[in-house]
Amino acid sequence: MNELIEQTVALVQKSSELLRQTETEEITKSAAKYFLDWLSNVFTKKSAKEKLNQIAENKVNQETILGLKVNLEYVLEDNDLLQKQLSEKIKELGVLLKNNGIQITRNNITSVTGNANMVFQNIMNSSNLTINRK
Repeated sequence: MNELIEQTVALVQKSSELLRQTETEEITKSAAKYFLDWLSNVFTKKSAKEKLNQIAENKVNQETILGLKVNLEYVLEDNDLLQKQLSEKIKELGVLLKNNGIQITRNNITSVTGNANMVFQNIMNSSNLTINRK
């Protein structure tokens, strides 16, 4: 489910960026707007809709993104049907964007200072994970 949430947040950010660009084709803008509207209807709490709108209006900061992730986790938890629907919407929009030459990227930045530190990412989904300490 975490991957679905990360994909959703990345797509929300990309959709809001596409809506602001003047050179974006109308079909792409329509698809991005449809995705944001559909996602807004998923949320029942006003604060969740506000977080989504802030990101859509490019008022993005870590707190806003974290709030959207928490709200997504809340509505998706134990709701297999909604998870499946969201996954399908992401796939549909992803294909449309890819066909129009638009790449969706996510940046993961981790800063580690000090001695003998270890950073783990996405280890929950790995069936053959080996960790060696030197």
